Amino acid sequence: MRNICSVDYCERYVHGRGFCSAHWNRLRRYGDPLGSKPRPIGRRIQKVAVDHPLSGAQGKVRRARLVLYEKLVGKNAPCHWCGEVMEWRTGPEARRRGSLVVDHLDSDTQNDDPDNLVPACIGCNANRERGRWINKNIVCSTADCNLQARSQGLCSKHASQRWREQRSKE
Repeated sequence: MRNICSVDYCERYVHGRGFCSAHWNRLRRYGDPLGSKPRPIGRRIQKVAVDHPLSGAQGKVRRARLVLYEKLVGKNAPCHWCGEVMEWRTGPEARRRGSLVVDHLDSDTQNDDPDNLVPACIGCNANRERGRWINKNIVCSTADCNLQARSQGLCSKHASQRWREQRSKE
């Protein structure tokens, strides 16, 4: 007979470590089998700025982009998280690598205070929102390894070794 998920009131069969596949994935992603993706608060506010360098075809710009553009005096800036230099782009180009996007430090998209806004690259911004942000400046904590740390302070090689060791003990 198959085991049932260890989460209260969940009747599904176990997939891994005593959890069904849904709760197992939540545990992996968010560190909690009952966790969920943080939802953005409110909608982003747009302002009409027809002659502004960041305005789109309809002459609108998101308020957060206007505030950060003024804070940076229109200059290109490094990503707050990884340090890669980003540049201001508009239209379809704004969705490409190397484009500067606005990141809200407190994840509240309504809070457009200049101290809350930082420049970010598309990858860091998206991964931070998904809870998968990786600091590219941290190296593996294993001695004599200079690879980029991914999970629990280890590079993917050493993290998988640790996982296999723990799995063999079970």
